[in-house]
Amino acid sequence: YIYEGQRWAEAALQNRKGVDSSVVARLLSAAGMFSMLMTDHTKAVVYFEQCLEHCAHSDEAQVLGMVHNNLGNTYSDTGKRDLASPHYYRALEHARQYQQKDVIARVLSNLGGVATEAHRFEEGLRYYQESVEIRREIQDMRGVAFIEMCLGVSEQGRKRYPEALEHYKKALSEYHSLGDIYNTCLCINYVIHLFAETRQAEIAIMLQSALKVLLKQHQVKLPLAIGTTLDAELAPCFQSLTPKQYEQLSMEGSGWTLEQTVEHIYTTALTDTP
Repeated sequence: YIYEGQRWAEAALQNRKGVDSSVVARLLSAAGMFSMLMTDHTKAVVYFEQCLEHCAHSDEAQVLGMVHNNLGNTYSDTGKRDLASPHYYRALEHARQYQQKDVIARVLSNLGGVATEAHRFEEGLRYYQESVEIRREIQDMRGVAFIEMCLGVSEQGRKRYPEALEHYKKALSEYHSLGDIYNTCLCINYVIHLFAETRQAEIAIMLQSALKVLLKQHQVKLPLAIGTTLDAELAPCFQSLTPKQYEQLSMEGSGWTLEQTVEHIYTTALTDTP
């Protein structure tokens, strides 16, 4: 419930006078996170920087790990990965100082993402493995699902498509059972990339149509850096079908519920790989 969370956070910040300093720090951090998830990255950076400044003048340092981590995520989401990594390293330093295992696990997985995007797959796997061990220790099942999704991205980058699909299915199963609509949609998006890359035109187009409806229905916005290449990847799929076939597939997919969309992914196998 990202939009509702943002409304409450901003309403609280309008009434911060006399409020405990640690609460204000966490509110600024939360408002930045909600803005980031709504892809309002400019506003997110403003809130995060306000939080850093607030902490510098109030000795409220325990939120710094999460704030630097989310600043890294904000820059990563907008393709500014050169600005993201320094914040991840600062986040890791603060999180370890305060023994915040949940934050450490998040940062490690994000560093794994940086390595994977740079095609340093083995390095990325080491970060993911360290992260998932912590997440299992603290029983963070949403975090475990996130690592499964990251492993799917890693395997897809190595063109190990069946392995990638299995990781995505595991992530989807956990996210769906948790009722986590945002990450369910995010994982569906990755699966569409996979089917587009493997030239499975029909399922890719139906899933894309389903996802467009679901994003609007649930007021979810995916990070800009994730969806920008999808149309180019789907172009060969479009070319393999007649306009009438494309229209029929799009119409069918647009009628799927979230449950039906996930079920189609569960029951679809890779028929061929390039």
